[in-house]
Amino acid sequence: MRFILVGASHSVAILEAAEASGIPVRFFHIKKAISRSTPGPVLSPKLRSSLDNCSDTIFSSIGGNAHNNFGLIEHSKPFDFIHPDFPALRRPGASGFEWIPYSAIKDRMKKAVGLWLDSLRTLAELYPGRVKHLESPPQIEDETFIRNHLHARRLRYLGNKPYQISDHHLRYKLWRLNSDIFAESCRECGIEFIPVPPESMDGNGFLRPDFWSNPTHANAAYGALVIKQMVDAQ
Repeated sequence: MRFILVGASHSVAILEAAEASGIPVRFFHIKKAISRSTPGPVLSPKLRSSLDNCSDTIFSSIGGNAHNNFGLIEHSKPFDFIHPDFPALRRPGASGFEWIPYSAIKDRMKKAVGLWLDSLRTLAELYPGRVKHLESPPQIEDETFIRNHLHARRLRYLGNKPYQISDHHLRYKLWRLNSDIFAESCRECGIEFIPVPPESMDGNGFLRPDFWSNPTHANAAYGALVIKQMVDAQ
């Protein structure tokens, strides 16, 4: 048994779990394996050759951080939106932020992940029936943990400016929206969308502490749960 995995930073948890279990994974980093081109993304010769010469399932963890880029840190103009599946989830208070239409937020996020959606579509066209997409890990609810473990790159970007971690209701909805967008694209392309392992979430849909790595990623224990899903999906 072996796996082919195409993705980026969310793949680390899976790779660590696979190494600990002795499961071989052939990993291709999305930024090196697929490049932007016209009329659509182009696979690198290395990836194309590897996929052409095997019949293994192709697992994707592409594009799983747009929601964090949109709303991990409170925007300079705080906002909220109503997700149609979670209409009661709203940030506390009635003022101090702007309500953005759901359709506008969704359109912005779809544009932000456009290259990754196109990459999935290209893989599905070239290798029909072989591609399966892994949902990105849930959000971490604990704002103190997030603040205390922010990546140095985000801190450099923030500089000396004061900042706040976005309300957890907003972060949850943005994660769900990102997942919705990828699930819709997968249905259109004939790709199986594999939701997060249910045992990784608490009762409110957030990532359980046992599976935290850093503010935006899960750990190898979470990766082990995903490996089980990948085995079942083969």
